[in-house]
Amino acid sequence: MSPKFKYQDREIETCGFLEKDSPSWAAFHIAFFLSSYVVPLILISVLYMWMLSRLWRSSVGGRSAESKKGKKRVTRLVVSVGD
Repeated sequence: MSPKFKYQDREIETCGFLEKDSPSWAAFHIAFFLSSYVVPLILISVLYMWMLSRLWRSSVGGRSAESKKGKKRVTRLVVSVGD
């Protein structure tokens, strides 16, 4: 049931939550938090880990000290961007 209000001699029906204590209010906030914060955070973390694992498993550049130094630099950059 939507609340109705009188405004300038007209009856206006609004759409929204009726009470802040209702289960739909809490469900909305939980769903919003999950979809706007938790899911993107998990997705970004998984993709960063996948990218770093591909970087460290690649054989491009061999196992030289310079190659390891470059990989460590990229890893530090990804970790600092992820924070």
